[in-house]
Amino acid sequence: RAVRAETLRIDERMLRRERRGEWRGAIVRDARVGLRSLRKSPVFAATAVLCAALGIGVTAAVVSAAYAILVRPLPYRDADRLVAMYGANPARGIKGSNISWPDFIAWRDDTRAFSAIGIWTWTSATLSGDGSEAERVDGAEVSANLFPILGGQPVIGRNFVADEETPGHNHEVLLSDRLWRRRFGAEKGLVGKTITVDGRAYTVVGV
Repeated sequence: RAVRAETLRIDERMLRRERRGEWRGAIVRDARVGLRSLRKSPVFAATAVLCAALGIGVTAAVVSAAYAILVRPLPYRDADRLVAMYGANPARGIKGSNISWPDFIAWRDDTRAFSAIGIWTWTSATLSGDGSEAERVDGAEVSANLFPILGGQPVIGRNFVADEETPGHNHEVLLSDRLWRRRFGAEKGLVGKTITVDGRAYTVVGV
């Protein structure tokens, strides 16, 4: 019995090797036929390579986007509890519109469906007056509670406070880490100083 079992194991190994050899041989034969066909028709070869490259590129882009949107969590605290809210005017067929500041205040103060609501809007501004050339930078106008909602904590300095949302008192700014390092040389003493934004003095409260 032991001899028979060992013989069967040897036969099985030989069959597996033969199958692998046949599989490799088939791939090599197909590759040779394909290469010969491509050499005979350069235009067809170029078209085939281009189509393959486009197909691979599109597939990679779709997979990357699907991963970023559907699989990878947002880089915020309690990401599974975050939602985006927009306005709508069904009578005019308007959906997904931004909301006004008064609407935000009403939603924030009157709703009980969410633990907190913050708001932001993208903007751009001109930095000047610090000894460097003026430059246009991208940024955002945010409610004081937005960064705490997202779990964002400045590396130095502090977040905005509620009083700084009041018109006339909203001359404070938080800098991104990249801008702080690139334009201001990562100067830690910058917090508390003023910089010129769109020709007006703003106090840097954090980075």
